[in-house]
Amino acid sequence: MELDEKLSKARDLVEQSDFVRVISHHDVDGISAAAIITNFLRNKKKGFLCSLLKNVELKSIFEEENELFIICDMGSADIESAEASGKNIIILDHHQPLRESKSEKVVQINSHLHGINGSSEACGSTMAYLFAGDLNLISFMISGALGDRQGTEFKGLNRRLVDEALEKKVIDKKMSLIIDCYDNKNLQRMVESSIAPFFKGLSGRSADVVKEIEKKSEKAINSFLLALLIEQGCREDVIDDLIGYVYRLPLGMSSQELYSLLNVCDGLDMAEKGLAMALGDKESYEEIVKRREQYYKRAIAGLASLEEKGAVKMEGLQYFYCDDLGMSGLYCGIGMRYIFDQGVPALALTNTKDHTKISARGTRYLIKKGLNLAIAMKKAAEKVNGSGGGHDIAAGATIPLGMEEEFLMEANRILKGPYDQV
Repeated sequence: MELDEKLSKARDLVEQSDFVRVISHHDVDGISAAAIITNFLRNKKKGFLCSLLKNVELKSIFEEENELFIICDMGSADIESAEASGKNIIILDHHQPLRESKSEKVVQINSHLHGINGSSEACGSTMAYLFAGDLNLISFMISGALGDRQGTEFKGLNRRLVDEALEKKVIDKKMSLIIDCYDNKNLQRMVESSIAPFFKGLSGRSADVVKEIEKKSEKAINSFLLALLIEQGCREDVIDDLIGYVYRLPLGMSSQELYSLLNVCDGLDMAEKGLAMALGDKESYEEIVKRREQYYKRAIAGLASLEEKGAVKMEGLQYFYCDDLGMSGLYCGIGMRYIFDQGVPALALTNTKDHTKISARGTRYLIKKGLNLAIAMKKAAEKVNGSGGGHDIAAGATIPLGMEEEFLMEANRILKGPYDQV
């Protein structure tokens, strides 16, 4: 079935329903996708219940008595249980699908099934926005794409949808420094409180060296910061992220600010507050703003510790143990881009009461060489009776406790290359 046919069929299912059960992921993209769908349903005067989840067996969700389910930023990996449920289900996903849906009742709208790269050209929020078709919700499509690190200039479907909003003057954009920090009163404080870029020796510490630079021209400031990143070993594709587009959104804030607020919600287990903010709740917005500094200080402290301790190197990967499950993905991603060796992917391992969770991150440079972490994590996890998957550049796995060494050996065997044989 063509993409337009699927979108039309999915919208018809909503029109025929009075109540919709919405499930989405808990991260920035998942919250953003849920924001699009719940605002869309509210505008349609449809009842809904939305849950933002970290890990869930969707099979148990499908057992609920609901006339229609909309699954955002996940679901394609659960296509078999979706079909077996016999329920009306709409899946809006960008993760690598197992296969096309064979069921008349399950409408699987996945970017990969229509020649759209779900790692770089579309995210869960992109698919939700495409389904909703409401320009006023473009803010959340952009925040979702930023959350999944799909750039600021955007490519593919993301670019087409953003260009349409720019043309209709719903948003505008300007080139700017992209520094993810909690204090932007001056350049020194921006560098000191920045988590991305993470400036070695400066983020989380005194950056007096910046004082004189901030009096100079914009070009001189940009050159100075670029030189810092080059000096600490960042590759060109990472360095390029320092300067990009910032979008003015219909919400009355910038794309960078919305992304930052939703990132706080993900990191502090406040995903529901982020969704409430997206639905217009002022108290939730104020609470998130109040807790933003706490989140960034926690992140910076963890990253500074990671800088000091480093990662354990193997031939095909590097890894570290992380005690903070909520921050493991962020530490791994930022560590990969700004702290560790750029030549092999990074893995963060966190032991929980029941299992070990792994976050894996690469770079666009490694993707061009053929890296696919989704395949590597799936194969290595299955070797130890676990499960894994995700994207080529960012993936994860869950394995039984005590199987970490065997998992790492298998992942290393797979990832030591050449990548085109993964």
